[in-house]
Amino acid sequence: MNTITPPLSRRILPAISLFFYCMAAYIASNIILTTMYFCQIHEYWVAAKYARYTSNVIGDILLIISCVFYCINTYRVWREINSLKPWLSPEDANKIPSPGKAIAFLFIPLFNFYWIFIAVGKIPYYFNKAYQGEQEINPSPFKKFCICLVSFFLINLLSEVIIPVLLGFIDPLQFGLIFGLPIFGLLITLIIFFGLLIALCIFFVKHQLLYKRIMAIREQGDPSRDLTS
Repeated sequence: MNTITPPLSRRILPAISLFFYCMAAYIASNIILTTMYFCQIHEYWVAAKYARYTSNVIGDILLIISCVFYCINTYRVWREINSLKPWLSPEDANKIPSPGKAIAFLFIPLFNFYWIFIAVGKIPYYFNKAYQGEQEINPSPFKKFCICLVSFFLINLLSEVIIPVLLGFIDPLQFGLIFGLPIFGLLITLIIFFGLLIALCIFFVKHQLLYKRIMAIREQGDPSRDLTS
């Protein structure tokens, strides 16, 4: 089996491993505090909160690095897709954003909830259009990653900003009180939170692996079809 190793300029950076370390830190911090909440171990409550804050800080640092790598990877993939314009219809070629625009628009608040479906979700569309079935990239992980990411941010915004501000909750874990049943509500909140987190991780890994495949295919050269076909 031949293994294609793209040159350094095209290599996908290890955003996956850093993302997992980050998620592990967040999960550990939430498990610590949730366990203390259920067990009502008040004498260790302060220590648990410090442990949670420490885990969150570590997670934030790893997440920032992972996001930087992720943006670099996405930039490189869009650069390769822009090089496929001669193999696309004029209509599709004109719609392709530049690599800089694809990344820059992700940092516009609120608008980025829409743009993520362009900057990430449209990658397999243009790639498959250029190769026309010769090299197929599955679009499903890209779309599902976008849906999970937007849902995850919206739920965090709701539980950590909107609900605490409107109802005066001090800790996002108290979101369960809105149901009138603290334990039941807390469990529902954690199930939704961790369910989305797990789904986000799965589709993040899948579409990052497809990034690698796109780069490997592009390393083999341009589509084999004649430009006039």
